[in-house]
Amino acid sequence: MTTLLPWVAALSGAVLFLYRVGVSGKDILDRIKSNLIPALIPIALSLAGWGISSRYHAKFDGLNFLCIGSLLGSIALFAVYAASSEERPKWNVLYSVLFPAAALAATHWLKTPEAISMAQNGLAAGAALTALMLCVGKQQLTHSTSLPGAAVMGALVLANRIGRDTDVHAAAMTGLLLGIAAALGIFASLCLFNRDDQDNSSFRRFATMAFTAIVIVFGGYLAARKLIGYSNVTLITLGAVLLALFTHWLIEADKENSLRFGIAAAIWVAAATLAFAERKAYGMATMAAVGTLMLVSLGSPRALLSMGPAIGLVFYRMFRNEYPEASRALDLGQHYAIVGMLLGLMLALIVAQWFATSSNKMVGKGYWGGLVWIVLMVMIPLAASVLLGPKGVTGYVVGLGVAAFIEGFRGEASLLPLISGTALAFLFTAAYGWVGDIELLTRAEKTSTIVRYGLDIVGLAIILVGLSSTRKRSEL
Repeated sequence: MTTLLPWVAALSGAVLFLYRVGVSGKDILDRIKSNLIPALIPIALSLAGWGISSRYHAKFDGLNFLCIGSLLGSIALFAVYAASSEERPKWNVLYSVLFPAAALAATHWLKTPEAISMAQNGLAAGAALTALMLCVGKQQLTHSTSLPGAAVMGALVLANRIGRDTDVHAAAMTGLLLGIAAALGIFASLCLFNRDDQDNSSFRRFATMAFTAIVIVFGGYLAARKLIGYSNVTLITLGAVLLALFTHWLIEADKENSLRFGIAAAIWVAAATLAFAERKAYGMATMAAVGTLMLVSLGSPRALLSMGPAIGLVFYRMFRNEYPEASRALDLGQHYAIVGMLLGLMLALIVAQWFATSSNKMVGKGYWGGLVWIVLMVMIPLAASVLLGPKGVTGYVVGLGVAAFIEGFRGEASLLPLISGTALAFLFTAAYGWVGDIELLTRAEKTSTIVRYGLDIVGLAIILVGLSSTRKRSEL
């Protein structure tokens, strides 16, 4: 089964995209042409990083695989956007699930677990960065397709990455299996109940929701029985599906009610705690993946934002599994942990706010500013890790998820804070090992490193301010 799954996902994604090209080739080509520059920026950075890795392989171990994954993630997200259309919005959900799963499948053809893990870090980061770049001054279609696709990619990679750290080898394909199950459920429900795009009756909505939920739960059952042999994973999957349905109803019934949103976020954190009690970090990651898939299929972005704190906890578990010596415990009573959490929260919100307010009237239509932000998203966390130390690092990773909660609590429904947090989390997890053992650095070495990073960051920030200025009407 583990040999077959990558082929099923990859071939299904390729066939569906080729079918879309055959049916709507001209529209897809027009969307590709009009958005080629923002898509090429992450791709170009991936290729440049690949070239750097060949020369500095010893210093940046795994950078080549990170760039391979980033390249795949960027292509998958661009495929989601290119295949989507405003005329058939129900089918856009399928592209947002299947294309990320197909890209995730390709990483499993790498030879070593270490290469696969680093490539999957790049996959989630590349998808998130591409989604952000596609949102620079763009229309609603970009926000309704690329951002959910990036959220799905991050959730599936989390399940795979944390599954790798269990004592069962096949658990490293949990996210892939859940993604295939969700795509199958969405596709079947569209064929059975949504042949007419104009028919949006209550029965069709309920039938689509119920059928998709059943197939996703069956995917969790297969993961429990065929991949890892843990029966309680089925219960975690079922619980996540029911909770997604409940939070969707709770928030959609009164979209302006912040109390309802706060209750939903608290329920998700409680559910993550229960999932951890059942299957440790693997249970939390499975819950996050299933919840994300279900809420994306329901088209419920604000309910998805309510998962932010719970997803932040899963980010922390992923980082802790990768660097146990840097995060023995998350002690929020310590000054640096609190500062780190605030930094993660603020950075994710600032990134999201810039991309949300970006405009084609900016210098270079905003694309150059987006490029500078990508560089800053790597440099700022690394500088902070040297300054704050291991405890600050753990707080930072958790804070990335809390940013989504703040956005949703304000009554907004944009997934930008969740996607920016996802990009920052996976980039940081991949790059943290290149800094070296922070605790072994002398005071002079720390000062020198921080000053070097600080000067670079200030310089880039000044450039960003200039690039973010709006041109006068006569210059357009």
